[in-house]
Amino acid sequence: SYRSRTLQYFQQLAVITPYAHLKLEFECMRDEKKTFLAEFVRRSEQMPQQPQEIAPHPRSLNIHTLTQLLNDSKQQSVQLFLCRELNCVSTATANAIAQQLKIEDDYPSELEVRQVAALQQILRDEKAIKPPSSACLSPAGEYNIRLGVLKELSPRLVATAADKPGSYNGHPFLVEAAVSIGGSKVREGINVYRFANRIPLLFEAGADVVSQVANKRIKWSSYLINPATDAIGVY
Repeated sequence: SYRSRTLQYFQQLAVITPYAHLKLEFECMRDEKKTFLAEFVRRSEQMPQQPQEIAPHPRSLNIHTLTQLLNDSKQQSVQLFLCRELNCVSTATANAIAQQLKIEDDYPSELEVRQVAALQQILRDEKAIKPPSSACLSPAGEYNIRLGVLKELSPRLVATAADKPGSYNGHPFLVEAAVSIGGSKVREGINVYRFANRIPLLFEAGADVVSQVANKRIKWSSYLINPATDAIGVY
């Protein structure tokens, strides 16, 4: 029943991971005509960089997560907890925060509920805390995205772009995008392919940012592209 959806998922997975050799074999015992084999051959030898584990960023912590980290900490003071178990908190900043809250000599697990709430608010507002490290990210890379689109969809043209790492509420992110024109497996109109952490997102399409921008915010005619009749892929 879900053959087309399953194949669609594997095809999009092959687009975003052209360094992987994917093979899907389905055997139907009741009806041999429904048995099929799908194979997506590797095209790239370039693997994405390995992500590195980083400590939680102060601005990403809600009250419950911060409380749990404080209770589990083995550090001898709140200052050491801030420096060693959170990302981007310097010794000077940690000392200033502890002095402001008058918790310099307290163990992390000894903080009261009101003190934890005050600490969480300061961590979110403190200007001296830098944005989080992007070392935990593992982008696909423009080279692989281009190869994946060419391999699976055979378009006439492909353009790719990758932004610099950014952050939102202490969570690092990086946006990669591609646009293709034409292709043997792309229907007429705007076709949006969405991915998160190199995983295809097949469901709940339409209300997401990518679909809204592709369908409403881009003036395709400025690029001599007809969004009604041209086969457009947005990744």
